[in-house]
Amino acid sequence: MPTKKNLPPLLIIRGLFLLLTGKLTFQTKFKNKYVKVDDKTFTVFRKVLLNTIPSNLKDPKPKAILKIFFKFNRFSPATNKILSLIPIPLIVSQIGFISKTWLFSEETGVFCGLYEWETTEAAKNYIKSYVIKLMEKRSLPGSLKYKITKSPD
Repeated sequence: MPTKKNLPPLLIIRGLFLLLTGKLTFQTKFKNKYVKVDDKTFTVFRKVLLNTIPSNLKDPKPKAILKIFFKFNRFSPATNKILSLIPIPLIVSQIGFISKTWLFSEETGVFCGLYEWETTEAAKNYIKSYVIKLMEKRSLPGSLKYKITKSPD
């Protein structure tokens, strides 16, 4: 159940504020780099990082990594890469968000979202979010899978 802090209209406003005030960085140095995730090769097509570290976070290193894998049920990969820009304000404004890397496997057609979170609880809350509900609707039935792990120190 959404709390007041994670209602989609408020998340969109906060996300746009973060973008307009320069609190987000789209890191282009990773674009088109190959990375291994769970023994599969993916190509990075976008990475966004939140530049602000909350004052209550003593250690700015992420404590949790969330990996989400799925296949879209409609449109080409190129179209879905463009459409994936739309939910960015909803993603970056989630409590505990640090970064997201968007990945795609040409070999399998699988998309992967690689997220860094302040806490495991924040990653678990994101899994229950409106964004994931949208992702479930847009993905092939049964293709959406996720894994939360503690970040290596």
